[in-house]
Amino acid sequence: MSSRILVVYFSRSGSTARVASYLADELGADLDAIEEPRSRAGIGGYLRSAFEAVAKGLPTIHTRRDPRDYDLVVLGTPVWGGTMASPVRSYIHEHSASLAKTAFFVVMGGRGGDDTVREMQMACGVGTRPSCVFRQEEVEHDRDLARCEDFIQRIHGGAIGKASPARAVG
Repeated sequence: MSSRILVVYFSRSGSTARVASYLADELGADLDAIEEPRSRAGIGGYLRSAFEAVAKGLPTIHTRRDPRDYDLVVLGTPVWGGTMASPVRSYIHEHSASLAKTAFFVVMGGRGGDDTVREMQMACGVGTRPSCVFRQEEVEHDRDLARCEDFIQRIHGGAIGKASPARAVG
């Protein structure tokens, strides 16, 4: 019997959606976009996104699938201001009890990818899990496939069940 996998993501510009779609296809997973009632288009949406990320905001979101119905959730976010996108923070806040078996990916324009992965792991209450950091430029020019394949192999390789519990840093 194969595992049921859900790929959940938020994407403002489409880069994170592109990676999520590829991963879902390759993993034979269901795909679920985190949606919001309010658009993030244009400069106003960009500024609101940056402010919410830095302020650790929890905007109202909507998804179509329940992560409790899956054996594994692969969670993806763009990096905003060196942290996860606020809609992803809302998703983790709403579903943290269902995210013990999780893998993570982030898409960054500049920097902060590894820190964002660690932040997501801590927010989900898990230790080291399979993760992958993509640069937006790589995604836009289709140079991310090798990194996706390695990430997929680590997910299939059973690293999820072998990971250690999260520890607070401080």
